[in-house]
Amino acid sequence: MKLLKYIITGLAACLPLVLSAYSEKNLLQQKAGYPEVRHSLLPASEWVPYPAYTDREGWEQLTGAYRSRLITAGEQLLTYEWKVVKATDYLEFERSGNRKIMEDPFNANMDALASLLLAELAEGEGRFTGQLINGAYYFCEMTSWVLSAHLNAQHLGRSLPDYTEQVIDLTSSDLGSLLAWTWYFMKDAFDQVNPVVNKRLHTELRKRILTPYMAEDRFWWMAFNLKPGGLVNN
Repeated sequence: MKLLKYIITGLAACLPLVLSAYSEKNLLQQKAGYPEVRHSLLPASEWVPYPAYTDREGWEQLTGAYRSRLITAGEQLLTYEWKVVKATDYLEFERSGNRKIMEDPFNANMDALASLLLAELAEGEGRFTGQLINGAYYFCEMTSWVLSAHLNAQHLGRSLPDYTEQVIDLTSSDLGSLLAWTWYFMKDAFDQVNPVVNKRLHTELRKRILTPYMAEDRFWWMAFNLKPGGLVNN
């Protein structure tokens, strides 16, 4: 017991010396500075590993045996009626805790947009372009892309979207990614229909995703205010 006491006492005496000798190492910053990082980044024209929309041979090779299946799935959505998420669907989360009443139509629309995009990329004949524009414009008209259960991230803390504030959750990020890919692949085809489609998509993606991400640091999933032992979900 005396030996243990001496060891503990000795460690306690050394602790201030250890703490005072600590210095920031910033290992990552020392390993790679701005020139090295810039040299490692791919040009904007090279980082996407997928064929361009007009590269029909590339898409036939990429989709392979799934091509006809993707096209068939899109054909079933050529007359799809885009579902309205009502204000009362959002409010229901506060009233009863039911989030599915808002999420089910929202997710159905997201799934439809993804299937239509894949169908058009697989076929490349423009048959699905009109419905893609319908879906893209529908989402641009929504007040928020965030689920009712997550809208408490707004300063109001309520489940109804506040048109004056954009916040980010996992679903809005997923949708933002889907719409960004839609813009990327279809922008030339959309321009042939009406340039306003791309202008609107670009504006909404910046307003709903890029700007709040760069301007805010209070979202819990960013982990800036994470308490010891806390977890970051998703």
